[in-house]
Amino acid sequence: MEQHFLLEAIETDNGLAGSLYSVPVFKVLGSEPVFLLQGLEPGRKYELRIHAVNGKGQSEPPIVLPFMQLENTSSKLHVEEGKAS
Repeated sequence: MEQHFLLEAIETDNGLAGSLYSVPVFKVLGSEPVFLLQGLEPGRKYELRIHAVNGKGQSEPPIVLPFMQLENTSSKLHVEEGKAS
């Protein structure tokens, strides 16, 4: 069964992260758990959620990387085994 990975970025500065009203401001689907995030604003805080997706649906619960903040538009984030650096 083919598997993909979904990353969702949710802005946490609005106080809604983790609630039913938190809508991702960015989504990307890839065949490997490697993502290029674009269009996120420097200085804002984001929660990143990573799901595995296959023909049976989306994994729950997702891997959650809370309160990531980009310093500038060229900031890079490396995610490996649920840890970010």
